[in-house]
Amino acid sequence: MKYSLDQLLGNECGKVIGFTAGAKNISRLLSFGLLPGCPVTVLQNREGFSLLVQARGMKIALGRSEARCIEVIRS
Repeated sequence: MKYSLDQLLGNECGKVIGFTAGAKNISRLLSFGLLPGCPVTVLQNREGFSLLVQARGMKIALGRSEARCIEVIRS
């Protein structure tokens, strides 16, 4: 089952499977290395705050709207 990244809880892992954003936002996400197949770990997901995720050895802060555009599966 696929989810948006903002639906994963703290310390939960997933794998990027796609995007629902426009080209401008997708290029920003790709610049972080968030490619389809990339494993991600949600380090922090608190309501009202940005998500903190780890991917490819980097910690990345994503706004909620950005995180909603990233489709993942839980792993």
